[in-house]
Amino acid sequence: MQLSDLGLGITPDGTTQRGLLVGTTQSGKSTLAGVLLAQWRRAYADSVTLYVDTKPRFMATKELSGLSARGRYKHWRQGAHVPNSIALPSGYLSRQDLEQAIDIARQDTPPNQGVALILQTDDRSMYDHFNELITWFYKGATKRYWRMVYMDEMRAFMAGSRSLQSGAVTIITSGAERGVGFLGATQRPRWIPAEALTEMSKLYLFKTDYSEDIQHLRQMGIGQSFRAPQERHTFHYFDKTSGADSWLRLPTALAKRA
Repeated sequence: MQLSDLGLGITPDGTTQRGLLVGTTQSGKSTLAGVLLAQWRRAYADSVTLYVDTKPRFMATKELSGLSARGRYKHWRQGAHVPNSIALPSGYLSRQDLEQAIDIARQDTPPNQGVALILQTDDRSMYDHFNELITWFYKGATKRYWRMVYMDEMRAFMAGSRSLQSGAVTIITSGAERGVGFLGATQRPRWIPAEALTEMSKLYLFKTDYSEDIQHLRQMGIGQSFRAPQERHTFHYFDKTSGADSWLRLPTALAKRA
């Protein structure tokens, strides 16, 4: 099995998939997330992907104004650049602002690649507004223009805002039929609401120091045979729908980025 076989997609009945990456810091989960999201953007050129992040693990190429986004990352040396992506302003945005940002990004994105918007803040006072934005993003989806939400460090967002937790859970539990896929990353799945965990169709398990988290995933019906890898950049992949169950390692070129 190759990395190209692991991506999220559209099922034969026209619903989107959802996946969860679990692992400690620098285990490789954000690196794999970048690969999976790039695959999605190539496979669904009419799609829009929203990256939701507490710090710049993913870096945009442009600001909404059209200027280079390089300046906002000058004090941050880590993170992966997302080609042809736009950073959303860190202040308050209306629903109309969000849809205009998608239109602007679509004009700037090659026709063979989906649009990418990046929404980042470490200011918890903005989390409730983030919930409004991802809810608008969810409601604006159509099956002609598929949408994908990626949420990094899910626990940080969900612990920081009850409304953001509710909004994310709604996307996970109800987004499949609306054409909204979901990919999340967390160090501690034990703190993710059960109704969200049980909807995950794919799990990518990297090195973790918490055996209780593995037990919790098993209790949620995700991978009864799961064992956490002991080495960084190695992960256990499980597809609940197909039953695929494999151990894989990130290629050396990708592992160096993790």
